[in-house]
Amino acid sequence: VWNSKLDLTVNAPELSISELRIENDDNSDGILDAGETGDITFTVTNVGHADASFEGILSEVDDANDYLTLNSTATSLTSIAVGENVDVAYSSSADASTPFGAPVSVQLDVADETGNYTASSVQKFNIGVVPVYPISDEGTLTVCTGLFYDSGLEDNDYSNDEDYTMTFVAGDEGKMISLDFVEFNVEAGYDYLKVYNGLSTSNDLIGTFDNSEPLTVITANNDDGALTFVFHSDYSETGNWKAEVSCVEASGINDIAFDEVKIYPNPTKGIVTISTTNYYNSKIDVFSLNGKKVYSINAVSDKTNIDLSSYVKGIYFIKVTSDNNVSNFKIVVQ
Repeated sequence: VWNSKLDLTVNAPELSISELRIENDDNSDGILDAGETGDITFTVTNVGHADASFEGILSEVDDANDYLTLNSTATSLTSIAVGENVDVAYSSSADASTPFGAPVSVQLDVADETGNYTASSVQKFNIGVVPVYPISDEGTLTVCTGLFYDSGLEDNDYSNDEDYTMTFVAGDEGKMISLDFVEFNVEAGYDYLKVYNGLSTSNDLIGTFDNSEPLTVITANNDDGALTFVFHSDYSETGNWKAEVSCVEASGINDIAFDEVKIYPNPTKGIVTISTTNYYNSKIDVFSLNGKKVYSINAVSDKTNIDLSSYVKGIYFIKVTSDNNVSNFKIVVQ
């Protein structure tokens, strides 16, 4: 009897979906304004090891007021070689009555011709100009969309000797205000951004944040669905921040307190530190933008380093779980 072992390598395609962008809109500013028609465009990349032909289907996920109309929802079978990118565009129109900054969500599903290799991505964008909230405006805002900045807005840093307070309240009844800090640079030890879980500084202090303890994603957990931010800068050194404002469903699972879970640096070149004080047995999962789990580890100390340098640059989600507690973070790999 002759026995033989044969090893086979099977090559397969793997499709990934980029963040959406608006193209060919009426005034060519890359924003789908009220009353405009434009293309919702994605880039599909074959990051696998075999060529493929794929088709894509676009659908609406969240548009309760019917502000968005998809004029086209399907793309025909398109060939994509290994390592190549292909743009897919779907004509869409925004109702003329749409208020500025109204959020809508769409889902792109792509599949190869066999149906065995698929990818899916749900993404949100705003119709019209996105509202901007510099902390220097102060006051209380009842909103569900927009960008929260330091006093320098997009192009400048905040100034020295600043003291400002701003409160955000969820504009949708029963939901929680949530802020995703996509940029955060606040001088450690001297400047700070404090966050209170409620309508004022009399509510519980969630944490005091600077570059030693940077902010990532923070969500209200109170009956008012509100967060209050207090900023202070000293006489030297400046910085900046930028956060995306949204309203999210109140979770039935308690979030781990933000003074107990920290993820930094963000953005990162690859190495990420997850600090889980008092949660030594936490499970840490990393997901790609399309929801695929790409990394998992159990934390055995109060600080865990993970290396994402070998992964495709882009946005990932980190989920930290301990007992009945869950905390989610978005991180950018550059």
